[in-house]
Amino acid sequence: MVTVFPFDHQNCSLKLLSYSFYRHEIKLQNAIFEDLDISTVGNDEWEVTNIISCNDQLNSSNGEAVQLGQSLRSTNCDICERNPSYYIALIIIPSFILTFLCVAGLFSSSLIVDDLDKFCMGLTTIMSTTVMIGIVAENIPKTKIIPNLIVYVTTNLIIVGTAILIIIVLPKISQFLEWIFRCCKLRCARRHCGIPMGMMNAALLVIFEGYVIKNLLDLVGGAFS
Repeated sequence: MVTVFPFDHQNCSLKLLSYSFYRHEIKLQNAIFEDLDISTVGNDEWEVTNIISCNDQLNSSNGEAVQLGQSLRSTNCDICERNPSYYIALIIIPSFILTFLCVAGLFSSSLIVDDLDKFCMGLTTIMSTTVMIGIVAENIPKTKIIPNLIVYVTTNLIIVGTAILIIIVLPKISQFLEWIFRCCKLRCARRHCGIPMGMMNAALLVIFEGYVIKNLLDLVGGAFS
């Protein structure tokens, strides 16, 4: 299943049959050696978890495959499990740490107008996440199904982008409200306007960090569901 990449399992089948002999003219016998150690079959990327062999009759009689309909078929199935260590160490953990720390840096202090330090930090995180997306794109199968790993990294990118947008827009809104208070001479409201902003800042921190953690849990949960 490509959806749970890189925690996926693949079924690799090798089918053998004869195009020249009928089933009563040839005998196909498929079996696995009893002393075969499947732990030595895989490589650094794939681990073979099981090997299945079977013999069956090919039941096909459509046009050009009339003769094959009377043939025997031998099938070997190798069930492989991908080793996800490369993707965990290079993409999943760094993406989580970058996004988590970036959100913490954006909302841990008061939001001020034209805070270039936070803006630059967010853009740096976006560029780093874009590099990770490029690494994933080079290694994933090119199918119409989007793997969960791509969804995970892209979601982190959206979280950081949304957080940057908020730190740009929210101080402008607060500044606009203060201007309205000054125009209306609402001194009491001006005196207490910082309290709701501080609470909103803390709420945004909790909400965004919650989404970062939820995104990671969705990736891990989808792999083992």
